Amino acid sequence: GGTPASNPQTVVRQNNQATWVGGLAKGGGRIGAWSLDGLVQVSALSRGLAGTVDNPTPDAHQDFLGIQAGLRLSRGFASGAETSVRVDARREGNTFSGGYFSDDTQWWQASLSWDGTLPVGTHWLSASASVGLSFADSGSNSPRGAVTSASLQDEWRLADGNLSLVP
Repeated sequence: GGTPASNPQTVVRQNNQATWVGGLAKGGGRIGAWSLDGLVQVSALSRGLAGTVDNPTPDAHQDFLGIQAGLRLSRGFASGAETSVRVDARREGNTFSGGYFSDDTQWWQASLSWDGTLPVGTHWLSASASVGLSFADSGSNSPRGAVTSASLQDEWRLADGNLSLVP
């Protein structure tokens, strides 16, 4: 007899394994007065989804693969002006199977961006713009869309650059 606390049990949870690996590679160099750098990142996950104690799912599983890559071409000028152009791409896939559900979602996104800064006296004028596309595919739900942005900034650098005011 007794209470459960006086007779503890060790129970092994089924389908609770996980393996996650990833890597990042980054490099760069010069092309004349320009700098070129890039990176690639990969992440993969494979895991069992054990469910709850009352509703175990011994065959539920998730597989994920994510890949992200980017290239940037940039240049600084003697005047202090700077500019860069960047291309980014990303892909993610997520698959759930077994248990009470099944889903396979794929997502892609790519963008092209530009950034620039121009010093004008104590002002640093900056601008950026980007345009991209985003695609998702999940069974009957497949949203598509453009991803865009633009910005302008005027930074005042005062007190010999020790004070910065950004309206």
